[in-house]
Amino acid sequence: MKKIVLGIALSLSVLGLAACSSGEEQGVKPAAQQTASATVAKGDQVSSLKDNEVVFNYEGKDVNGKQLKEFADEYMTNLGESQKFDKESVAKRYILKNELMKYSGLTQETIDESYKSFVERNKGSEDVIDMSKGATYFSEIQKELIFKDYSFNEELMDKYYSKLSDEAKANVSRKNFATNYGLVYKNITEDKAEYQKLKAFQQKLLNDSGAKGIDLKVQDEKTEFIF
Repeated sequence: MKKIVLGIALSLSVLGLAACSSGEEQGVKPAAQQTASATVAKGDQVSSLKDNEVVFNYEGKDVNGKQLKEFADEYMTNLGESQKFDKESVAKRYILKNELMKYSGLTQETIDESYKSFVERNKGSEDVIDMSKGATYFSEIQKELIFKDYSFNEELMDKYYSKLSDEAKANVSRKNFATNYGLVYKNITEDKAEYQKLKAFQQKLLNDSGAKGIDLKVQDEKTEFIF
């Protein structure tokens, strides 16, 4: 049985433009997030946390080891072996997931429904599609963030569209390019200045989250940043 991993490579054969132009293709992951973080000492792994151990306080509530382990299993398996991630990295990603949702307006209900719909559509398929809830979340938050902060930046969209090959332009119009979220994101990651702004934006969300009991400065970008 053939296994298909849905990733940004999906949009690169002919840039996957027809399939991705609506932004509905599930499992789109940035190349930077396909590699797990560096080896973490066992005592620092999220698996070492006791279920009732308070790790930090967020939105006026204590977040414990059980909640972080469940979060890692549900939202970080697309990055690697979730239980082996550094517990502080998991905590920061937990916070950033929620802060990005508040910023963009994305709801947990939308994520849950999107994931459920994907699973139902592919039930009984001859192909096994590697699709985690973390990948569903990334696909949805990518769409919301890019639509809100980038799609209406005509100057930036013109700049990115002009870089496409003639073959790519034959598959997507300038009008549709702005809502080809995977392709726009790929261009952002290749634009050093814009990518640094995106990282700084995520760090600011963490800094402003009000979380207490944890160092909010990002140490492992591949694990802690969503984008």
